[in-house]
Amino acid sequence: MSTTVEARRIEPAERQRQLSPDECQAWLIRHHEGRLGYLTGRGPRRLAVRYATSGDDILFRLSDYNDAVHYAPEEQVSLVVDGRSSTGGFKTVTVVGTARLGGEDATSEADDVQLDEPWPPGVVTRVIRLPITNVSGVVTVSTAAADQAARS
Repeated sequence: MSTTVEARRIEPAERQRQLSPDECQAWLIRHHEGRLGYLTGRGPRRLAVRYATSGDDILFRLSDYNDAVHYAPEEQVSLVVDGRSSTGGFKTVTVVGTARLGGEDATSEADDVQLDEPWPPGVVTRVIRLPITNVSGVVTVSTAAADQAARS
């Protein structure tokens, strides 16, 4: 007895498109939370952070006792900002660069760029700056959503 196997084309469930630098910049400006990636003596870490954009930099305000304040400056770090787009896709924007440390008790510097995270009195904070020079992004759309949009 012979069996015939029918070959069929399997479509991927998702389509991806690279975002332009301008699209990445717009995404970063509209959002204010992401994941900061950096290396410690105990391996890689990801830290959820609030951020603000200021010119060509992204700024994070962290307490002085946070590991990132001690491990990230002068090292290569990444910031990943992702979420649903208004068109139904899922966008991921990644910024990679060398972090720089701002001054002690960086309240005025952070307030200048509207880092609106409240800190208790007496907590020393630092600002970490990440230049927006190496940025990339991708939008992922399910094929069903892409087909629906094409029919509309």
